[in-house]
Amino acid sequence: MKPDLLQTEAILFAYGRWVSGEELQQILGLTSKKLKSQLASLQESYVEKETSLQLVQQNNQWKLTVKDQYLELVKNIVTKTELDRPTLETLGVIAFNYPILQSDVIHQRGGGAYEHIKALSEMGYVIKERFGRSYKLKLTPKFFEYFDLPKDKIKEVFSEFEDLAKSITVAEDKAEEIRLQEKELEKQQQQVLEAKKENKQLSQFKE
Repeated sequence: MKPDLLQTEAILFAYGRWVSGEELQQILGLTSKKLKSQLASLQESYVEKETSLQLVQQNNQWKLTVKDQYLELVKNIVTKTELDRPTLETLGVIAFNYPILQSDVIHQRGGGAYEHIKALSEMGYVIKERFGRSYKLKLTPKFFEYFDLPKDKIKEVFSEFEDLAKSITVAEDKAEEIRLQEKELEKQQQQVLEAKKENKQLSQFKE
């Protein structure tokens, strides 16, 4: 999938709800025509490839969600866990990669994942075992009982979380890079204005 489509996918995933075309245009910095083209390509890609996701549209509202055949599974997960979306996404990364080092989860999910891991540990879904300077995170019997999933199906069910978490990381890194570039440009522009102002003052002094 092309980088621009991955960024659009990451934004839709991060929203987790219906989002208008206007909002997407503003965030992605795209024209209406370009956005429609990207959304159409993204929607078509979910139809063509084997994935549990689909991109649905209602008028000018868009939402990235699971396909109909997986709705019951997702409803069961949400009902049983009562986890907020960021914590559930962190659990998805752990589940797809388990056992995984806590430091690797933090690298993928950011500093906020410390609180997610703490909550998951307190709820009994994850256990932490000391491993060098970090911790190794493992899924507990309670996790498999609550989610009613055999161990050999865990990676399959949570694979989308892993792929999209990486997409979000790429998009966030790109956004941060652009922000730093804009900040540097503003700094340079300010320096130019100050230099012009100083030269003007010197000219008036000489006169």
